[in-house]
Amino acid sequence: MRRLTLTLTSLFLPFAAMADIPVAGSTSSNIAASSQLQPHNGFTTMLFFGILIVVFYFFLMRPQMKRNKEQKQMLSSLSVGDEVATVAGIMGKISKINEEVITLEISKGVTVAFQKQSIANILPKGTLKNV
Repeated sequence: MRRLTLTLTSLFLPFAAMADIPVAGSTSSNIAASSQLQPHNGFTTMLFFGILIVVFYFFLMRPQMKRNKEQKQMLSSLSVGDEVATVAGIMGKISKINEEVITLEISKGVTVAFQKQSIANILPKGTLKNV
């Protein structure tokens, strides 16, 4: 039990010294020695946040910008007769294209209007015949 108390005391001693709270079982010399903390270095904090920003850029922002660019290129390359799948999973052939609206023929004589941004991907030719 004493060993556990000493271990816990040694773990919490630095935090208690920062808050000037005496820890049970610690001597005043231990608290005085540990309360002489090094001054806070602002450069290391700025370096940490700089590295954090770089990591966020390369792992989050850059891949998202790449996906957005590929999506815009795919939407601009659409033409009448292309077979596409929407975000909702509806597959059809493009029968009419406007600036913001695409009309899909999902079955003979059945057309549905979708926003251009709802097109998920272009399917290979003949996909709808096989489904």
